[in-house]
Amino acid sequence: MSPDKRPKADPGKKAGSGKRAAKTLSPEDRALWDDVRDTIEPLEAQKRSGKQDHDPEIAKPPARRRPKKKVAPDNFTPNQREARQERSAPKAIPGQIDRRAQRKIARGQTPIDSTLDLHGMTQQQAFSRLQSHIEAASSAGQRCILVITGKGAAPDRGENTGKGVLRRNLPGWLANQALSGLVSGIAPAGRAHGGGGAFYVRLKKQR
Repeated sequence: MSPDKRPKADPGKKAGSGKRAAKTLSPEDRALWDDVRDTIEPLEAQKRSGKQDHDPEIAKPPARRRPKKKVAPDNFTPNQREARQERSAPKAIPGQIDRRAQRKIARGQTPIDSTLDLHGMTQQQAFSRLQSHIEAASSAGQRCILVITGKGAAPDRGENTGKGVLRRNLPGWLANQALSGLVSGIAPAGRAHGGGGAFYVRLKKQR
């Protein structure tokens, strides 16, 4: 058969009509497929919403916890522990007696109600005597007492600078919790009362 006499293809027939046609979904199958398709979320949308971070298979490792430091228990008794806390706590030094009141005491215009001599005592003895004396004086209504500590050694003479510790510690002792509520002020005594080795201690008026 010559090329010019070949039968022409019928335009009404689709190509591949000889093959098996694809199966058409029934209305019920089509509705089921639409329901399944609505539940599918694209991968890009999952990345944007961060859902992959909650995937148990890609879960982040738990944060490492630092071990707690063990605090060694102290062997102090309750009284010793309280004493250490008092020593470490900042203390407010008693205020200075104003100069006018100080001059009146030095000149004898304001009487000295009692005198306490701490000279020659140890620190523990001196503080114990100081506390008991001030408490008794305050209860008796006294307002001014003279506390003698001694001058101690002068550092420029090459003597033991550890002396004079009572004089240096007196202001801090008066700021102790047991005495701070009773003392209103302190000032160096005049020459007639011991000068640099003694102090005027003013007590608060008790109600």
